[in-house]
Order: sequence, then structure tokens, then C-alpha cells
Amino acid sequence: MLSTHRTIRSLLTLCAVGVLLLGSTAAAPRRSARGVVNLVMWQQWGGGHEKVTLDKYIAVFNRTHPAIHVSEIAVTDNTKIVTAISGGRPPDLMDLGSTQVIGQWAHDGLLQPLDALISASHIKTTDFVPAGWKAVTFEGKRWGVPFMNFNIGLVYNKALFKSASITHAPGTLEELDADAAKLTVIKGGRIQRMGFIPNYPGSILQTAAWLFGGEWFNGTTSTAANPANVRALQWESSYYKKYGPAAVTRFISGFGQYLTAADGFESGKVAMMYDGEWNIAFAKENVPSFQLGAAPFPAPAALAGRTGTSYLDTNPQVIPAGAAHPNESFEFIKWETTNPQLASEFATLVVNLPHLKDVPPTPLFKDPNFRVFVAEANGPNAHQQPITPISAQFQTNLGNAEQAALLGKSTPSQALSALQALTQQELKSRR
Repeated sequence: MLSTHRTIRSLLTLCAVGVLLLGSTAAAPRRSARGVVNLVMWQQWGGGHEKVTLDKYIAVFNRTHPAIHVSEIAVTDNTKIVTAISGGRPPDLMDLGSTQVIGQWAHDGLLQPLDALISASHIKTTDFVPAGWKAVTFEGKRWGVPFMNFNIGLVYNKALFKSASITHAPGTLEELDADAAKLTVIKGGRIQRMGFIPNYPGSILQTAAWLFGGEWFNGTTSTAANPANVRALQWESSYYKKYGPAAVTRFISGFGQYLTAADGFESGKVAMMYDGEWNIAFAKENVPSFQLGAAPFPAPAALAGRTGTSYLDTNPQVIPAGAAHPNESFEFIKWETTNPQLASEFATLVVNLPHLKDVPPTPLFKDPNFRVFVAEANGPNAHQQPITPISAQFQTNLGNAEQAALLGKSTPSQALSALQALTQQELKSRR
């Protein structure tokens, strides 16, 4: 699941400072003797280049808005955030790493709906990629403003394709399976390379189900056992059945850390992945000779219109419940999220998708691989991760169901029927 990938990327550059300062942030109004409102943002980018760029633009805002002063702290632990808000000591605003927690936090009264502020500020919502707004909407209300979108598609190793006499990216799922078989190498009974692993670098079942025409919820009803979802998991399981669950698991265990030269993809041990645009930068930085290709992930031939299916998520800018200065906080959010230059520079830095439709071009935006992901984000098959009061727990349960089927502990139908019953029970407990 992409949110998992986004979290991993954030943790790679985690700046540990900030978690030590949680107790110093209070909901009481922070106004200096000169009448300046001091705002504290908690951000989940961590440290590194992201923090430097964020601080650069915060400094610009502070210079051009003398009545408001913003400072940021890296706080990536959601448990600490919930504790602070519940205890009446929230930050003024937050830059979250994904929308996964929005449903639960909104349901639990930890966030402020932003519709009134969005309307009063006259933000031109049509300047944003439409799918970004869908990603921050729960029960008809918008709980955040999109900032830095991201999604997934097919990324592949061009050099390995050439060595296997494969001349182009697969156009159907059946072609992908055939290419994966050609690219797989087994010597002495042990896997040396796999063309594709359906759950590497993380779970793709949620998106794969959409590829097969499935859905996970109908309103507040779980549809996990939907026949299309089952077919998606059967397709995933076919890889583990073909090569053996133990053999595939042992093969994966030998990979290095994700997004390093030693991971499965960059080391050349996995030829194709269903993963995000950030690979464009990481592969080039870690392995300068790496020849990466990208393409829309192919659908089954009978469902060709679903080619390019992906999720579209964002880093939502939110205001926690109890924040003392929501108007001033939203003034910064509006300035930050509607700034085309900021969107262009930040997207290029982190290799995410601009949340705005029109931003100053950079060389990255002309990269044909990157443009694949941009097209998906603006296409008809850009889905949003289910936003419910149990979104985070559902992702954990979904991964467990997928794993049970892949390892042969349950059939795909059994695993998803059990997931549907569990999900419905958990939804009921949250009403």
C-alpha cells in the first residue's frame, strides 16, 4: 500500500527533534507582545532536503505576513499527535504524510472541518487536481487541503527487459504475467530473480482489486468479499503458487532496505514493481547506471479500460481540534497550497506530483516516466483510498488477509470473507 511507501520514505529522513518538544505546544493563544500570532506546525516530512525547503518557504511567508510567524517541528508519531490533541495541547496546524488517518481522526473529533475556511478564503478549488480534494473528503466535509500528491504505476528495469528480448512495457495483465515469467531466473532450485512480486515492496491488493473492477466499501458496508476482489487476490496468489510460498519469502528476505541500491528493484533482483514516481529519483541517485522505465499498470485484457488504475493520495494540510488560531493557520495553508512556485520546487525535490494543475515547469516534469504518473493522477482511474473511521486498522487487516492467501494459509475467498466480517464488526463498533 502506497501510504506504507510514503511512510517509509518519510522515515528515511526522519528528524528526531520535535518529539521532545511536544509538551511545549499548548492550545492557549500564542501572541507576542507586538501582537504577532505565533503558529507551530507539526510536519511529517521529517528532516533532510524536505525540511530545508519547507523552512525556506516558511521564512518567505513570515517576511510577507508580519502579523503571523510560523515555525515547524517534525513529529511523525501519530500516537503522540493523538495524545497531544486529546489532551488539549494541539499544534496550530499539521502537514500529514497521507490521508490514511483522516477518517478516524475526523470521526473522533480530532480535526476541524475546513469547508467554511475554504469558502471564506476564496481558494480556487478548480486550480487543484480534482482527485486531491476527494482524498481529503469524509462524510461530505473537507478535512484538509491537498499538498504534494502521489500515486503508483508500473516501474521496470529496461536493461533486464532488453536482456530478455522484451521490447516494450506490457499492455495487458496477461502480457505482464508472460513477461514476468521470461524475466524470472531460477538456478539450483533457488530463485535468483523474479520478474514481478505482487506484494513487493508492499501490499498492492487494494489497488489491484480496482484493476479487476472491485470495491472495498459501499457506504458504511464492507464489500471485501466482492468477487472482483477475490479474483485480484487469486491473481496475486498465482505467483506464490507457481514458485512456492517458502521460496518467494526466502528470496524477499535477502533484499536490502527499500529505496536503496540493495533493495529488490535497484539491485536487479526484481524486474517490475507496482510502485510510485519517487523511484525515478531514488534509482538514479543510488544506481546511476540504472535504466528505469514507467508505464500505466496494465489491466486484464477483458478490462482494458482500467489500465492505469492507481490510487491518488496527498499530504493533507489540516487544523486540529482545539487549535487556538484557525484563521491565521488557514491563512498559511492557503498561501502554501496555492503557491505555484512552491508546488513546483517541492514536487521536484521529493519527486511527488504537484497538487496544482498549473505550475512552473522543471526538467522533471518533462521526464516521460514522470509524465506517466501525472497522466494517471488526472485520468479516470485515479481512486482514493477508503476514508472511514477505521481506515488505518483496515489497511493492517487487509495486509494480513493478503498475506494469509499468498502463504497458502487461506484461500483468497476465505481470506476476504473473513476480512469482510471483521471490517463490518469494527465499523459497527465505531458508530
